[in-house]
Amino acid sequence: SASRLVAIDPIFIEDKMVSRDANHTWVQFSGDVRQLMRRFGQAGLAKYVSFVPGFSQTVRETWDMGPVDLVLVDAEHTYEAVKQDVQWLDLVRPGGLAVFDDWMSPVRAAVNEYMSVHRDWKYLQESTEPPKGEWWVTLLQKDG
Repeated sequence: SASRLVAIDPIFIEDKMVSRDANHTWVQFSGDVRQLMRRFGQAGLAKYVSFVPGFSQTVRETWDMGPVDLVLVDAEHTYEAVKQDVQWLDLVRPGGLAVFDDWMSPVRAAVNEYMSVHRDWKYLQESTEPPKGEWWVTLLQKDG
């Protein structure tokens, strides 16, 4: 079967103001996001891409689309929020990947705590300090 991209973000909640965390400002569903979604449809990609409005923790509670190949966590940078976001890793197929953006102390602490219990995850690449002009990401892989 064809691969499918599922993007989960409160930015897809139309006509609402959304606070992402202390490191992000309040954002409102914008014409740019609406235009992006429309372009995916016009390109015939709607059957491959789903834009899910909501917070990842809420969507995770009702997830019924089966296992996933990749989880990208780029949300709140607090320990408690990331601790909830790592629950998505339970759904990753063996051999699958997890990418964490903004690899700062609270993110690292929550991921390391998860990995101390779930020993089937390993680091493929870990950011040890903020890079200059590059993404600050860490990549994990589930044992296959």
